Amino acid sequence: MATAKKPAKKAVKKVVKKTVSRAPVRKSNAKVSSMQSFKIAQETLPFLTFKITQQTFYWTVLLIFVLIVQVWVLNIQLSVTDTLNSITPTL
Repeated sequence: MATAKKPAKKAVKKVVKKTVSRAPVRKSNAKVSSMQSFKIAQETLPFLTFKITQQTFYWTVLLIFVLIVQVWVLNIQLSVTDTLNSITPTL
């Protein structure tokens, strides 16, 4: 007959808490700024100053393009109305 096995003992680890020494915290002697609400930033240039920039060039090109397209559409519209007017009296 075989002998019964005894259950193996589990090793129990003991948790050792280590104390951590901390260095003393130095307080700064700087002035504490008071909490203030948002302020409006000062303008760097007056609003109505005129200065030609690259963006000004882009806007003028866009303006010229829009004007040319408007004249082109108006021309097409006038030619269509002329064509319709020439067809209508014969009916």
